[in-house]
This record gives sequence, structure tokens and C-alpha cells, in this order.
Amino acid sequence: MTEPFLPDSLALAIGCHHDGPGLADLSRARLPSMPHLHDEELWSTTYRFGPGFHPRDRYFPVLREQGSDSRDEHVVAFAWVDAALDEQAGVAEPWWCLNAIAVADERSGAGLGSYLVRKVVEQARAAGVSTLYGQTPPEAAGFWDRLGFRVGGVDEMLASDRLVTLADGRTLRPVVTPEPGHRFFVLNGLQGQTDAPRLLPAQYEA
Repeated sequence: MTEPFLPDSLALAIGCHHDGPGLADLSRARLPSMPHLHDEELWSTTYRFGPGFHPRDRYFPVLREQGSDSRDEHVVAFAWVDAALDEQAGVAEPWWCLNAIAVADERSGAGLGSYLVRKVVEQARAAGVSTLYGQTPPEAAGFWDRLGFRVGGVDEMLASDRLVTLADGRTLRPVVTPEPGHRFFVLNGLQGQTDAPRLLPAQYEA
């Protein structure tokens, strides 16, 4: 699938704290079901940004639009990626969670969401990440399917296909439950390996 053309007025960058007001505005407009992203102060003080250089790093690409004045920049799209299972449960596998993606209404339909997802996949491969996953409302499931992700059923859990090692040396088989009414999407094998632990929707477990 061909990448969309980016106008000269748009630039890909790594998000930072000064983007907080724009990120909060964009989240309020495009991610109404994620109220924790609507608070400008939290973006400035709590949410961590990152370049995604390694599997435990955060990756936060943004698309900024410049006005006639180079200082007049604002965010028109972003993706928020982190090692959620490592941060929350100590799962040491190289798995990234694509927590959120948003595109401004005036830029909707221009392919910017697909562009950002491809950049996330590209960076995940470069960082040594083997699995990328997240969750979506059912009406957006086709978007992830078209981009090559495997999409589970509504309310279907996502589970590791084997035991994995935690940071403290214990082993377990992670099982993740989506938000009510949502579906998981997952892309395994980003490093080309066939023997690495995978995350799968329950219907595909074997």
C-alpha cells in the first residue's frame, strides 16, 4: 500500500511537552472515550514522550502543521505507543501497545492515520519489537485489517501463546481484556522470527 503524500506544511516529529495543549485539544475532539487524554496539564506533567529506540522505550510520533510563521505550529495527528505490559505487569517481552491514534477532523480521510501506523511499525522493527497490539471500537476494525493486523472479536481477550518471563524472573501466560465493546488488533513476527512468543485473540489460539 502506497504511503500518502505529505504536504510541505506537515512534518513528522517526536512529540514533547510543549505539544500538550494541542494534544489535549485533539484528544477531546477525536478521542472522546479517552478522557484521561483531555487534560492539558497531564500532558505537560505526566505523560512521557519517547523516540522508540528500544522495546521498553515509548514512541510518540506527531505530525505538526506549520503556518506562515515557523513558530506557529500545531499538532494535526499523533500516535501514542509504549511497552504497556512491561510497565503494568513486568512482562519482559519486546511487545508494544499502540494506545491511541488521532487525526484532526480537517485532515481526516487524507491517509495520515495509515501513515502514522506504518511509521509505528517501521520504528517497532528498528527497535527490536516483535509484537504490536492495541484495541479499537468495532467500527474502526476494518482500518486495522487493511493494514495487515489480525483483529479479534468484540470483547475477545488477547493472550500469549505460551508462558513468558517477567522482569523478576517469574513466568506466566499474559491474558489481556479489552475495554467493553472493543476489539484487539495485533501484528506479530515483526522481527521475522517464527519461534518468539506471540499475542493472539482467543479464537486463534492453537
